[in-house]
Amino acid sequence: MTPEWMHEALCKGADPDWFHPPDGYPGLKQYGLALCKQCPVTQQCLNYALSFKLIEDQYGIYGGTTPIQRQHIRNGTTHTRHRPGPKRQTITGLDDTGDNNEL
Repeated sequence: MTPEWMHEALCKGADPDWFHPPDGYPGLKQYGLALCKQCPVTQQCLNYALSFKLIEDQYGIYGGTTPIQRQHIRNGTTHTRHRPGPKRQTITGLDDTGDNNEL
């Protein structure tokens, strides 16, 4: 039996590959995540996904989240993507007194 909230889901009738991308096409999930942002039942969908046993919750976009994001929700941790950025630079030759006339 289908839960009533599923009848209101915007993903109903959408391309399943947006929510379960085939190997080699991970970028398709962006379409699913974008649709989830507009969906009126995102919270119900997320609650549904969180009701799965962890071993069952390995695939797919549910409630606007990926499996990794749901794992972090279950663990109470935040998921941040670590992207390499510019290295921190230290400026030398200046002193702390503010008297920098010796350049």
